[in-house]
Amino acid sequence: MASKMLRRFSSSVANFNQGRTVFARENELAALNGRLVAAVGDSVSGGNLVVVSGPKDSGKSALLREFLRRQGEGEYPGVSSFADMRGSISPRGVARMFKSSFLPSVRASQVDSWSVVKDQMDKADDMDTVLAAIKSYGVSCDSLVLKGGGEYAKVYPTIVLDEANWLCTWTTDPGTKKELDQLLAFFVMVTKQEHIMNVVLASSENFFGTWLAGYIGSLRADTLNVGDLNEAEARQFFETLLPTGSDGVSDELWKDIYSHMGGRMGLLARAAGSIESWDAVKASLLSSCCLKVRLACFPEAVPANKPSKPCWTKDDWKAVVSTLVKHKDGITPYMTLCNKLSVGKVNSLIEYDLLQYRTLAAWGNDIEGIPEKDWPLVMPSTSLHFRAMQRLAKTL
Repeated sequence: MASKMLRRFSSSVANFNQGRTVFARENELAALNGRLVAAVGDSVSGGNLVVVSGPKDSGKSALLREFLRRQGEGEYPGVSSFADMRGSISPRGVARMFKSSFLPSVRASQVDSWSVVKDQMDKADDMDTVLAAIKSYGVSCDSLVLKGGGEYAKVYPTIVLDEANWLCTWTTDPGTKKELDQLLAFFVMVTKQEHIMNVVLASSENFFGTWLAGYIGSLRADTLNVGDLNEAEARQFFETLLPTGSDGVSDELWKDIYSHMGGRMGLLARAAGSIESWDAVKASLLSSCCLKVRLACFPEAVPANKPSKPCWTKDDWKAVVSTLVKHKDGITPYMTLCNKLSVGKVNSLIEYDLLQYRTLAAWGNDIEGIPEKDWPLVMPSTSLHFRAMQRLAKTL
């Protein structure tokens, strides 16, 4: 059925976005760069702590990679250290990723006074010594910034930690808990107290911002949401990914795709890659989401792999589903659910990725028309999960 609705006239649409790393994220890139560059020369506000938040498959990692690419090519000023907690979630592993990211920039520097920093960075091995070396690097950069000269005096250095939500797992062991406290204290010190570095923490888990605020305070970090694409952007993005020779899809097919995938970039890419068998792919994905909605009725069976154990009941989850399906796209004021259940139970559902949580923050223009008084919001994790809830609301 889907293949008959796939129009084939020219390859112009398919090639429109060829070679680009990100799509429709210029505003977000400019905002992120602005947050970091704005610190230069300001001893009061110098150094920013930024949380980049958004659901899985929304394009956060691609956004960060594009930012680092532009910075590496000189389009954006500064030097960044990048660590991805998909690669290692141990404190030593994260420390070594920081070191391996910063070390080439330190070694390549022509600043004579950095010989001590280079030696210190070379010898650093664990979290203590790596953070000490990075701090020395930040102090040296700060000195150049204040003097207003030198190749490295354009912007404070930046630490970027992707999938930072994995830091939550360090709370379960006394040894890693100590290193977590040390790392977070370091982030606050170099950004908010000594103003010598920027720190960007990216997370695909909604609860991370709330968890982080519990450690460092709610007003110490700027939160930037990477939302889904709006429908016009989503269709353009989707059609750039179709096989060469196609010229988009029919309005009928697009309506079906968007109603299930929404503006989630990762899901749209999956649909585009299997457009010839869209109906089968849709059925498979929807079946998986229906199973997840059903299993949420049994919190005792949910893997307790978060800092807190699940604390909702089957009746709680049924009440959540019945409430969400009454709202357009499932978008519901957070306090509406808290008043029905409790703050603790709603937060537990968010923590276990059964609900998406959104605050009123910069970026994220996919949600419009919601009065300010109704924020923050909760909603199903994806449009597919919302469709599953609609299907199961009366039978759970």
